[in-house]
Amino acid sequence: MTAHDSAQLPFPAPVSASVYVSEAPAPEIHGAGAPASPAYVHSYVHGYSDDEARRLGDQADTLAALLHAGTAYPDGSRVLEVGCGVGAQTVHLVNGSPGAHIAALDRSATSLAQARAHLAAHAPYATDRVTWHHADLHQLPFPDASFDHLFLCFVLEHLPDPVRAATELRRVLRPGGSLTAIEGDHGSVVFHPDGPAARRVIGHQVRLQAAAGGNALMGRQLYALLTAAGFADVAVRPRTVYADASRPGLVDGFTRRTFLAMVESVRDEALGAGLTTPADWDRGIAELRRSAEPGGSFHYTFFKAVAVAPADDPQSWAEPQSWADPVGTPAARAATPGSWSHHLNGAPTRRPPAIGHRAPERYGRNPRTNGGGQRSMARDEAVIGCTGVLLIGTRGAAGPGEVLVRIRGGSETFLAWSPEPLPVGATVLVIESRGSRQVNVMEWADPLDASAGDPGDAG
Repeated sequence: MTAHDSAQLPFPAPVSASVYVSEAPAPEIHGAGAPASPAYVHSYVHGYSDDEARRLGDQADTLAALLHAGTAYPDGSRVLEVGCGVGAQTVHLVNGSPGAHIAALDRSATSLAQARAHLAAHAPYATDRVTWHHADLHQLPFPDASFDHLFLCFVLEHLPDPVRAATELRRVLRPGGSLTAIEGDHGSVVFHPDGPAARRVIGHQVRLQAAAGGNALMGRQLYALLTAAGFADVAVRPRTVYADASRPGLVDGFTRRTFLAMVESVRDEALGAGLTTPADWDRGIAELRRSAEPGGSFHYTFFKAVAVAPADDPQSWAEPQSWADPVGTPAARAATPGSWSHHLNGAPTRRPPAIGHRAPERYGRNPRTNGGGQRSMARDEAVIGCTGVLLIGTRGAAGPGEVLVRIRGGSETFLAWSPEPLPVGATVLVIESRGSRQVNVMEWADPLDASAGDPGDAG
């Protein structure tokens, strides 16, 4: 396929950027694919070394079940992954949505070459479903409303003007389409044994990222940011990582090879900026490493946001002109039961579909596979019999919702399926685990609460 063979693409071909689909390494491309304005030339604080590429892969693999739970796109949908980097998240996107068409975009041609190689090595069966685009996300080379869904992970935290960037993202998202954004927040770090020198080295990383035009505390700001960018139905949920000796995989994969490796990588920059001395830096890293030793523990919170392009938004109302949209007309939408609701003064809009719509069997998807015929991850038997409250309503065979369940001394979110649609706020009982963070539920009223005339609370 050539760079401009739009007849084979499920979304409009880019109007001014290069598309890489060959097996040869992508060269450095300038012009259309390079940053268009000095105002948006920003530094990636962690650099582009081979070590950083490995760290990103370790991070993505370790956190896949946590961060990608609830993100599965319908067959045939057009998904833009913004800031794909070395493809660490791309592999998990194609595995979670085997029937979707992914357009992966990054401003670094070198990273795109690494991403293509990474996908070929780890998901060779999916290479024909991903196209690679070299462009600046502030000036996306796509027509308005080109995509059904947008996905970005650890991208907004590196931008000097994330609201403006998110506004441009909204332009290429069709009305009712979903944006999923995942960000960390270094202010959420809690570790044992604690130590002032360890806190300082984390603070140095935060300052260096700010100096590069980014924000290492982005997670807590996602709701305000996406609202300011004009998105509707913004919902942000925490995704927490906790690691101690009882979870050796997380200690190694997250505490050591993700967080510690990230902080250690900015040593030279911290010393060069005069933020610390070699002795103080080494003392802080030594203190931080104790959290990965026997008796230590480490806690970090990511934030995952799902938002929708409003249906009455004049900026993004135009439908794509160069493809045949099966539900692209009001009549077709009306004939698609379950996938459209009414929102914003009665205008039709698609439900936030960051959680997949693939179908049936009794609860919409085969509870023993991931929707593509592959075996799902191990079931969580502990959640069966727990009660919770729906944060996002279920839609029967049309797709799942999200439930907040009281379990293991706290509250956790799960993708929730039910035979019939259930509304937001409904109290439900978990009756089956479908695999990693996915459950089947039924509407529930506690008999003891009912006899007292009180509807009760969630679990």
